[in-house]
Amino acid sequence: MREILLVTLVGLPASGKSSLCRTLTERSISDYAVVWIHFDNLIPLSALHPVPESDSEPSDWKHWRQVIHDCVERCIQACRNPTNQSLVTQQCRSLLPSFPPFPDDSPSNVIFLLDDNFYYSSMRHAYYLLAKRYEAGYASVVCCAALTDCMERNRVRETAVPPNVISKMHQRIEWPDPEGNRWEQHTFIVNTSKDISSETLDSLQEFLMSSSKKPFSYVAEIEQAQRREQDRKANFESILHQVDISLRSKVQVVMQSHTPQWKSKHSKQLSDLKSDTMNAIRTKILSDPSNETLEAYQREAITLFERGLEQLLSQTTLS
Repeated sequence: MREILLVTLVGLPASGKSSLCRTLTERSISDYAVVWIHFDNLIPLSALHPVPESDSEPSDWKHWRQVIHDCVERCIQACRNPTNQSLVTQQCRSLLPSFPPFPDDSPSNVIFLLDDNFYYSSMRHAYYLLAKRYEAGYASVVCCAALTDCMERNRVRETAVPPNVISKMHQRIEWPDPEGNRWEQHTFIVNTSKDISSETLDSLQEFLMSSSKKPFSYVAEIEQAQRREQDRKANFESILHQVDISLRSKVQVVMQSHTPQWKSKHSKQLSDLKSDTMNAIRTKILSDPSNETLEAYQREAITLFERGLEQLLSQTTLS
């Protein structure tokens, strides 16, 4: 099956995203077709660069982003199955002219470079979900440049972005969080305030090829969730079993320290006290699955049991 990778370029306007994409497309990556999707060239000028002052987006801008998203999906379907070539409409061909046709015997894998700012994580997440739907890889490349550098570069652009838009975006941008978001675990940061070295480009190229070989998958995600649930249940049962053993030992000690008459009279109460203690521990684990150790649960169980035992002894007369 062809390897497919969706790459969201993240960064401020004039941070060097398009220059990096141009460099990557000019580099030869063996067995990979690189499709550069330059949003600024595809979205009409009147709909470009809304001021990111709220979570709402101008409808025209949102419409064109959805058009591009749909075309990318059609292209992925064509990559997955050559019989789906007809899904790549004329509009998609005009929007994505670098998307190659794929005959049955084509060995090419595909890297889609999605060249936009992607300043909200929700914008990137939409392409992650698309990648997962078709078992493709997903990665982010962060173009990290100082605000002053972006402003200076923007001033000499042929079509400059309003400075207030860049300032607002700088304030509101949500950078990828590989540690907090599992879906952003494949993130590569490039310092684009200076010229990018050939070593960095080599590392980036290796990163992209590696990420394409680690596709996200609904099936795999479900299997992982099921394994985690099975492990959780096994751990839960193991903890309860060990706590039960500790309480049984405690009950045995109590019984051995009293007369046969006392044991005969209060054995059921001790059994009920043990059951109540087990239920309390069970409820605690289920309601608060913290990182407490087995020993901590055992200590808490013994403490609860001894507290109940004190109340029982205060209400009875020893024989």
